[in-house]
Amino acid sequence: MYTSTWLLSLEIFIPMFDYAVVGGGIGGVLASALLSHIGKDVILFEALDYLGGCAGTFRRKGFYYNVGAATFVGAEENLPVGKIANFLKVELPIKPIDPAMVIYLGDRVIRRWKDRDQSLEEIKRAFPGLEHTSFWRRVYRVSDAMWSMWCDSLPYPSLTSPLRSLSRHPLDFFSTLLCNFFSARSVAGVYLGKFNSDYELFLTHHTLITAQGFLEEVPFSVASLGLTYPNLTNYYAVGGMGKLLDAFASSVKNISMKTRVKAVRKKPWGFLIETNRGNYEAKRVVLNTTIWKAGDLVEELREFSEIAKKRFWKLWGAFTIYMTVEGELPQDFAHH
Repeated sequence: MYTSTWLLSLEIFIPMFDYAVVGGGIGGVLASALLSHIGKDVILFEALDYLGGCAGTFRRKGFYYNVGAATFVGAEENLPVGKIANFLKVELPIKPIDPAMVIYLGDRVIRRWKDRDQSLEEIKRAFPGLEHTSFWRRVYRVSDAMWSMWCDSLPYPSLTSPLRSLSRHPLDFFSTLLCNFFSARSVAGVYLGKFNSDYELFLTHHTLITAQGFLEEVPFSVASLGLTYPNLTNYYAVGGMGKLLDAFASSVKNISMKTRVKAVRKKPWGFLIETNRGNYEAKRVVLNTTIWKAGDLVEELREFSEIAKKRFWKLWGAFTIYMTVEGELPQDFAHH
């Protein structure tokens, strides 16, 4: 007499995505939106309860606060944000602001208007006796070249984008390339001669808020973008920067919030993504994380990550004080 025992094997179904994007900062959100727009099956993982990272918006006691960035540029049709928004057919909840920045230095009040001539007159009034015009013309020339080359490759930049920029803008390419080897402080010294500490602090206010570095630390090419930031149309996102990210993320079907990715493991068929909410599979993975954190998630990147940690050993940080102002704000209220 035989007894047959049937064993029922239950396999847990794990969906296979075309792409898994780790990190819902602005890079992760835009990558997810662009991939979704061209028909890819995408899942986006974000550890927090809001998108955007440093460009996000969080809520406390009924009020909303921007994490870091409060304004942005580039929403015109020929600039990065505008190009991507048009490609995705996304309407952005934004309002232009001018002046974009007001800088207080002792008894000096310098308003950084969008109009370049008007802005330059403000600077001349605040700091008389210096050759401002030639310096700022050089700044504008480098900044315009940088924007022009960057925008050529959008919305889909590739490894060949630098070659495309070289072929289309050879003079701009080499002139801006050289600017990477000189600090903003050294170039300012060439044009302005000996300028006082207040003027250096004025310029540093721009590079700190845009390039996160002091004047002597930031290459002139990067500093030119920061110094001309107020001369582009600046925008305020209505409801906070997070609303801007939500608009871009509206086309992404699968967004997993409060999901911390523990590991990304390479498999013969693609990748296994282990999270605090379970496991997921994807053919490809986009890591929108820092270099030093990538090694904690992907074993194959650990050595590279350790090298990066040793190279970028100098740490710095910033803190933000949040406050709530009740009542109507004046029309000329400066967001920066």
